[in-house]
Parts: sequence; structure tokens; C-alpha cells
Amino acid sequence: MGIGAGLLMAAALRSFGGGESEFAVAVAASSVGSLLPDRLEIARWKEEGWFLNKRKVRKSLIPHRTFTHWPVFWIAVGVAGFATFTDVHLRIAAVALSVGALVHILGDAMTPMGVPLWNPLGRKYSLRWVRSLVAEWLIAWGFLASSVAIYVGVVR
Repeated sequence: MGIGAGLLMAAALRSFGGGESEFAVAVAASSVGSLLPDRLEIARWKEEGWFLNKRKVRKSLIPHRTFTHWPVFWIAVGVAGFATFTDVHLRIAAVALSVGALVHILGDAMTPMGVPLWNPLGRKYSLRWVRSLVAEWLIAWGFLASSVAIYVGVVR
């Protein structure tokens, strides 16, 4: 979904006169940003149990879907990056990174587990639209296809 978010940003940039370098920065940064909410938890897999009863358990430094899945944090990252940097490419990268993360969080908000909205350690809210991995993939591919169509429509 990060690539789709990057294409939508690139379409917006293109409509305001952005070129190929802005396109590349937007797509790359939003793609990386869409991975960050899960990667920043610094997760590892640990084996637990005895010989015949071993299982792998996910352990992470930051609990899953807390601080890294809090939309307020990613909005602040985008705003701070835009306000801090003067170079247009760095500004695009900061905003695209946060947009990619927000799209990831929106995708997770569709699942029953949900995401925190007001407090990173508080109640999680869910749209409860998706209950299977197949449905998640269909939504992700549909979002990407829609983003490509919008980008192609803007470029022409």
C-alpha cells in the first residue's frame, strides 16, 4: 500500500509541476514508511517450549500496535520534517514517509485488532472491515490499481 500512497503523492506533485526526481522520492519514501510501523517495534522470534512442544513466539522491544501504530506520532513526523527541511526533496521524503506509515496504520485499522487513536497505550479502534488475509491482499491490490489509474490519468 506504500507504493500506492507514493503514486498518489506523485500524482499530486505532478499536477503542481513536480518532475521525475520528486516522483522517485515520493514513491521510495512512502514505500519505506509503509514498512516502518512494524519494523520499528524491533521484533524477533524466540523459540519456547520443550523438544516436541516447541513453538515460535514473537517478542518485541515495543509492544505491537502501540507507539509505532499511533497516527498522532506519524502526523507529527510529517509536520516536523516539512517544517525542518528547506530542500524540497527532503520535505517530500518526510511527508511521504509519514503518509506511507499512515496508510499502513489505516490498513491495520481495518482488521479486528485495530490501532490506538488517542493514546498509544490505550484502547484500540477497529473498522472491522477485514477478517482474512485474502481480503487484506484484495484491498491492498485494489488500492495499488486505483493509485496507478489516478497517476496515469494525471500524467496524461
